[in-house]
Amino acid sequence: MTIDSDTVLRPEALRSALREAKTLFDQRWLERERKKRPRDPAHLDPQRLLRTRGQIRHAIKHGLPEDAVHPVAEALLVAERSLAELNRKQPTAGSKLFYRVLSLADVARFRSILGVEGRIGRLTGPDWKSVLYELVTACSYSASGLTPELIEETTSPTPDLRLSTNPPSYVECKARLQYEREVIAFSNLWMREALLPIKQITAEMPESVVVRVVVHSPQPAEVYRSEIPKTVRDMVASGRSDAEASQRFAINVERRPAKRERLPAPVPFNRDLWKMAVDFDEWDEWHYPSEDGEFAFLNSDPRFVTALGKAVVVCARAEYLKDNRISLLNTLKDACSRQLELHKPGLIHVLIDTQLFGLGRLRDPATIAPLLAPELRKVLNEYSRLWRVVVDLISEPHEGLLAVSAQRFIATNGAVPQPQGYVEPRPVLIV
Repeated sequence: MTIDSDTVLRPEALRSALREAKTLFDQRWLERERKKRPRDPAHLDPQRLLRTRGQIRHAIKHGLPEDAVHPVAEALLVAERSLAELNRKQPTAGSKLFYRVLSLADVARFRSILGVEGRIGRLTGPDWKSVLYELVTACSYSASGLTPELIEETTSPTPDLRLSTNPPSYVECKARLQYEREVIAFSNLWMREALLPIKQITAEMPESVVVRVVVHSPQPAEVYRSEIPKTVRDMVASGRSDAEASQRFAINVERRPAKRERLPAPVPFNRDLWKMAVDFDEWDEWHYPSEDGEFAFLNSDPRFVTALGKAVVVCARAEYLKDNRISLLNTLKDACSRQLELHKPGLIHVLIDTQLFGLGRLRDPATIAPLLAPELRKVLNEYSRLWRVVVDLISEPHEGLLAVSAQRFIATNGAVPQPQGYVEPRPVLIV
């Protein structure tokens, strides 16, 4: 979404945005997606949530790729459901996915931008986030008074946007970065090979438990599939809390008496629940935390917990990626030598999800900006065709589902004259 003076998610604004966003899509596609399982466990049809151990184990083992709703469709359906609950004066939960609806509404409002129609069809595909970033960036320039044009993709590398400046300036948008891919690859391997057998072990334990697995170096699938779960089982059987396989992985198993108590008032099924149940509040320290538990839920709305029971958290971290972080240098150089090779002056817009930038302090926007500044200066000094780099940082603090924020910092090459007629685009927020 483009940001002007107000990012408060009021029901009337969401209702209007939902109507506009739906005009982008074939309703038959949306109805097909409606029948699939939600990715966001706190929303959509409560009767289809993954609540029981059997459901969770099945989902871990088999995954939900063909049964999972598309992220764009889910945002629309989540908003639709929440607004319907408000109309019936029923309790409902907010969602960061509402921001995605606002982004789609922006695309609908600025549909007259040249080249938009060719991109809209790709919003239902696997590269939807990159396409949405291109579209919303175009909207942000249009909202500021410029006339952007989305350039049709060809077999040769081309920028994403042309701006109506003098001379024309060109924009390349980057929403997928190498470090993010490495983290996602580790998480997928962990989930596919190790998580299910470890969950089966914790299911046999009478107490609550937190299992922490630190992988020191890249390991073959067999280590995840066999050796790590076997080590966990041996630790549980012997009562050990710590185990170490030198230079390969380390495991900690923390047992806690299961709290079995009724809560004074229903609480949302969110991360605060795990602080209450097992005093776990380390989400920023792990690449893949997974949680489940034996809780009682509100009959009228299973998204709210009424009583605590046994709770389980299993989390994994690739230590060899822990101190790594997103580097923009290669991404920016690649854009300069490919998409912007024949187009100048050039601008590059980069979208960074702080949750995938690194771990711990490396997820703090105040830490990220100074780390990237030297890289931006370096690439601006090396490529005279590059006039400006715009970095959009998207953060999702854990205090609440709606606490999504966007920060922007800009680096400019002072040796390149500013194109006449250039206007600063509005900041954007993409989730």
